Amino acid sequence: MTRKIKIFILAVSIGFLPFMGKVYGFCIYNQTDKVMYVKQVSGGRFLKSFYAELMPGQHACCNWKNKDCNKEGKRDSIVRFNVYYKVTSKDGRRLIDKEVCHRCPIPAGGWIEIRGKYGQLYHCVTHE
Repeated sequence: MTRKIKIFILAVSIGFLPFMGKVYGFCIYNQTDKVMYVKQVSGGRFLKSFYAELMPGQHACCNWKNKDCNKEGKRDSIVRFNVYYKVTSKDGRRLIDKEVCHRCPIPAGGWIEIRGKYGQLYHCVTHE
C-alpha cells in the first residue's frame, strides 16, 4: 500500500471520530478556544452523573449503558447538561461561571459540539 493511500485512510478514519459518540454513548466535543466545563443536570445518578473539564479540542464520553450517566439505560433516554466557562470578575477577585448552554438535552446515544472562538458567540450544537 502506498504512503498516500495510508494517509488517506487515516484521514478518513479520523474524520469519522466525532460520529463515534452516536454508536457508543453520548460525547461532548469542545471545539472552542476556552476550557469548557460540562455538568450533567438530569438523566444521571445523584452524585455520580457526568462531569468534565474539557480543554480546547478535547472530548469526553459516557456509554449510554452506563447507569451513572444514563439511569434509564436506554439509547434514546434524554440526558441534559449545563455547559459553561469561567471568567474573572470585574474586581479580579473571583471566577464567575459564564453559561454557554442551560439544560441542553440530547438522547443518551447523541452528542454535543461546543462551538465558538475568539470571544464570538459560544454555543452548543446537539446531534441525535
